[in-house]
Amino acid sequence: MTSKSILVVGDGPVPHDYMNYRADVLVRYLALRTKHTVEILCPSPTQRRSDLDLAEGYPDVRFSYLPSSDPVSGFVSAVRRMVTVGSTVAHIRRILNSGRVDCIRTISSAPTVAAVLARGRRQIPIVANLSDFYGDLYTGSRLPLAWIAVHLIAIVERLCSRADVVIVDSPFQRARWGKRGVVQDRCVVLPHGLPRTAPAVVGPSPGCLTDLRLSLKLAPDEKLAVHLGDVGEMDGVDILVGALGALRREGVPVSLLVIGDGTPRYMRELEKIVERCGLRQNYFQIREVRNDELPLLLSQCDVCVAPFRLRDTSMTAIQNKVLEYLTVDVPIVATRSEALEWALGDAVCLVDPENEKALASAVWDAIKDSTMSRHQMKRRNAIRQSLEWADLLLTEIAIIEGVFCETTPRWNQWDFEPSWAV
Repeated sequence: MTSKSILVVGDGPVPHDYMNYRADVLVRYLALRTKHTVEILCPSPTQRRSDLDLAEGYPDVRFSYLPSSDPVSGFVSAVRRMVTVGSTVAHIRRILNSGRVDCIRTISSAPTVAAVLARGRRQIPIVANLSDFYGDLYTGSRLPLAWIAVHLIAIVERLCSRADVVIVDSPFQRARWGKRGVVQDRCVVLPHGLPRTAPAVVGPSPGCLTDLRLSLKLAPDEKLAVHLGDVGEMDGVDILVGALGALRREGVPVSLLVIGDGTPRYMRELEKIVERCGLRQNYFQIREVRNDELPLLLSQCDVCVAPFRLRDTSMTAIQNKVLEYLTVDVPIVATRSEALEWALGDAVCLVDPENEKALASAVWDAIKDSTMSRHQMKRRNAIRQSLEWADLLLTEIAIIEGVFCETTPRWNQWDFEPSWAV
C-alpha cells in the first residue's frame, strides 16, 4: 500500500489525558507504525502538551484545533455544540480544498455528520466510528426540549449512513445503525481496546491517590464500591445508591466512590437520592482522574459497578468504564446487556436492569469475597489479550486501507470475535 494522507476528525481532544479515547490511540499508531501521513482535527486540549511530547508521541502529525467544547449541560450548551459542528464542517472543507486528503477517519456521530456535509460530491472515502447514539445521551441528561432534540438528532444521525465504512462496538450496534440507514454489509464490528495497551506518549504518572482509603477516611472494615465515567440517567448511579443504601440498612459497611460528573440538574437530583438513602457520609466523588492513574485507584476498591439503564447505546456498546474495570483484578458487577453478554460472558457478574435488590445482592457477594475464581481469571486474561489496542489497530489499518482497494472488500471479514470462550 502506497502512503496515503489520512484526516482523523474527533469529538474529543488529542492528546487526551482523561479517557481511553480511540482518536488518540489511532493517531499515535498511524504516526508511529505506518507510512501514512496523518492530520488530526479535534477540539483543543485544555492543557497543551509540549512540542517535545508531540514530536515524540505524534511524529510528523499535523494538528488542527477547534475551540474547546464544553459538555452539553443545557439548551445553550446544546446550541453551542451545534455551532461547533458547523465550525467543524468549515475546517474540514478548508483542509479538503488543500488537496492533501485521501481518506477521512471520523470518531463519533457529530464528526461523521460534519465530514459528510463537508465532503459533498468529492470522491474521498469516509471511515466512521459510531459507538453511541446522541439521542440517548441528551434525554439521559435531563436536558430541556428533549423530545424535539431527539427527533432532530435522529434525522441528523441518518447522515452517518453516507459514510463508506462504519465501525461499531458489537453486532447489536450494527443492527441498530441499520435501522438508521447504515448498510450492514459496510459495517465492521471492532470495539475499543483496553486502556494503556497502545503506544505510549509519555511514561505513566505515579498516581494521585496512593492510599485511597486513608484519603477518604474509611474505617478498616469499610468496603468500597466504585463507579467510573459519566453520571446521567442512563448510567444508573441512582440505582446503585439505592442498592448500597439497602445494604447499609442491613448492617453492611459499604461506601460508594463516583469518579466522574454529570449535568448540574442530574447531580442535584442525585444528591437528594443520596440523602434519602442515608448515604451522605458514605458517598464520595472525584470529578476527574488522569487515565494513567486509574489502575492504582481502581485496584484499591472492592467492587467496580456499571449499573446502567438499557438504552440503544448502553445495550449495544462495550462501555469505556467496563474496559477500565477489566484492567484490574477487582470483581465487576454490571447490568446485563446483549453486548456485554456477547463480549464478556461470565467473566463479570451481570444482573437484570434497574433491579436494586439484584444489584445489592451481587455487590454483597462481590465484597464478601473479592477473590475471583480461577475460571474467571482465565476468562479475564483471554478478554484482555483479545482487546489489546495493538491487535485491534492492525485491523483498523486494514479497514482504512481497504477503501483504496480496486475491488470492494468483504468488510465483515474483519469482524471482532470474542475470545473468552477459548
